[in-house]
Amino acid sequence: MIIAYYTGSGGHRYLNFVEHKDYTKLGVTYYHDKDKELEYLVPEKTYQQYPIVLTHCLNYNLIRQKFPNDQDITFIIADRKASWCRKYLIKVSQNFISDDDKYQTALNFISELDNYYNKIPIHIGNAKVIDIKIDNSNFSNIMKQELLVYSCEHFERAWNKFYS
Repeated sequence: MIIAYYTGSGGHRYLNFVEHKDYTKLGVTYYHDKDKELEYLVPEKTYQQYPIVLTHCLNYNLIRQKFPNDQDITFIIADRKASWCRKYLIKVSQNFISDDDKYQTALNFISELDNYYNKIPIHIGNAKVIDIKIDNSNFSNIMKQELLVYSCEHFERAWNKFYS
């Protein structure tokens, strides 16, 4: 199984959902560092084959090239800004970033992600798609609520500056 998703849009939570583990607590991250090298796939690298892959790469062709077996690929589609803001706030809270540095950290975070998706564009291909906005599964309903919880002025200012 391969789960592809924007950072912050609930990939690890979705894995728990599929595996019938807890995924329902709001304001909780289910992230773990397992297979961290797979988060952002790049064409020039070779990856070890795993039975379960969680990645922020949303390019079906690159995923299939790197994992050519018959694993099902599921894309979780969510609001990019809300997802990135959620991940940014989790990152800030885990790394104890000072208030003075939060704006610049948000700007750098947005820039890094934007650069990645410009180099590796989104291509859905034949993946199964779960669009959180329109899907009515328990997972999507939890993520709709979860993405509403996270917002902050630093990220909002950085987003507006970067995309102005």
